[in-house]
Amino acid sequence: MFMYLQFAIKDFLEDRQLKNLSVTTLDRYTRTLTDFNNFCSEEEIVNVEEVTANTVKKYLIYCQDKKGNNQTTKNSKLRVLKSFFNYLVESEYITDKQNVSRKINYGKEDILIPVFQDHHISQMLAYYRKLIDRSKTYYAVRDYTMILFFLGTGARCGEVSNLKWSDIDFDNKAAIFFGKGRKQQSIPLVDKLIKELADWRLFAERHIDQKPEYVFGTDENKQLSANGIKLIFKRLQKKMNFRDCRLSSHTFRHTLAFRFLRNGGDIVSLQRLLRHSTLDMTKRYLNAWGHMLHETNDKFNPLNNMDI
Repeated sequence: MFMYLQFAIKDFLEDRQLKNLSVTTLDRYTRTLTDFNNFCSEEEIVNVEEVTANTVKKYLIYCQDKKGNNQTTKNSKLRVLKSFFNYLVESEYITDKQNVSRKINYGKEDILIPVFQDHHISQMLAYYRKLIDRSKTYYAVRDYTMILFFLGTGARCGEVSNLKWSDIDFDNKAAIFFGKGRKQQSIPLVDKLIKELADWRLFAERHIDQKPEYVFGTDENKQLSANGIKLIFKRLQKKMNFRDCRLSSHTFRHTLAFRFLRNGGDIVSLQRLLRHSTLDMTKRYLNAWGHMLHETNDKFNPLNNMDI
């Protein structure tokens, strides 16, 4: 079947939109496939059937050499392309034999997951405490509490952006997230975070003189977008000037996972806490920080408590 590549991409993106995927996921699909289509146009490839396994490989090499993409980013883009070609098979635009993405394997990633150390966290919190003591501005208090929330929950950026006060269960000490795939999931909140949230809600109500809808909204009682949160961290990075660690919402997520495992937490509980769809995703942390098992083993090994 003859089909223009750009029309096939448009059809795929509309299908993903109908499946009610998150804005972040749709944006990633759109950017990757638009870039792939532009690359194919440069190669004078306009028809789906003209795309070969070699075309995809050349595109990934182009992403590496011209865009500076690392292996993790290339694998992410390949994952999008595999989803696209699988959709074409399911929709009977191409046969399974024509699915060129089947022949391409993911590249081996260098497992390097950055985390915040104590001095990083202390420096960030001290910066906001000074701002609060000096001016007591809405944004200083909000961002301080938001950092504690990221650190205490391992939440994703989009989850925090969408979080409403109605999603916080103070009685049962839990937060309800609507994460990837619009799945509703609940995670526990520790007492310290519950207290900080209660103080923040009272401050926000007094500042905007009405009941706030979003937990970390603007001072006009509107939603703070995921991009808005990323800009906050981008500005904070310039203030902190961390040379050895990327300041982002995902680094807080990694930090929670690191400390959870270091303190003897089990991998299944961590999977539930991080809301990973498969255990394999959580096992990446074990692969990256396997050396910590020695510390955990020294602490919890049953022989330590036996008289032998």
